[in-house]
Amino acid sequence: MVAALWLLAGCAREAPDVQSVRKASNRYLAALVRKDVEEVKRTATNVVSMASIVGGRVLAIGPAEPHRLATLDSLLNATDRERQRTDSLWARARDETADSLFQRLRGLNRLYVTVRCAQRAAQASFPESVLSSSAPVELRRIRVRVRYAGERVGPRPLDREMILRLARAGRGSWIVFSLYLPSDDPFPRLN
Repeated sequence: MVAALWLLAGCAREAPDVQSVRKASNRYLAALVRKDVEEVKRTATNVVSMASIVGGRVLAIGPAEPHRLATLDSLLNATDRERQRTDSLWARARDETADSLFQRLRGLNRLYVTVRCAQRAAQASFPESVLSSSAPVELRRIRVRVRYAGERVGPRPLDREMILRLARAGRGSWIVFSLYLPSDDPFPRLN
């Protein structure tokens, strides 16, 4: 009982914007656990396999990263140009360099998709307006622990620390746009 009150007191000391990020993150993780496709569609723009997810919890909420939608547009354009250049090099590469170029192209493709999801998340967070390139967009990086279990995982559950990223435009709602292992997270720090 005392532990529960202490935990609730800790949550009450969180700033309102941090509480809203925690709530959105928990709602998304709970939807993954329940395999609630409709709720996942409402709270996220990325695609994640829910088959083996049986639990998830927020570990830490990163600081706010305020930007303009134009920042995401620029990042998407730069990534697309680099993807095209790398794809062209890979197509003509010798065996010695083909694998490294393929890995680079794979990372650029992952970044491209993630930035597109971030743009869609910003729009989905504030659907009643058309966002201009000067529209304010806030990003958050959340450390979460996701528990996997089941036939595909093996006899014992497996916990993975992952990076969950959320976006919102203006005072809209928080929308998830990516969930990756820290080593696979392609989204750069934009500050």
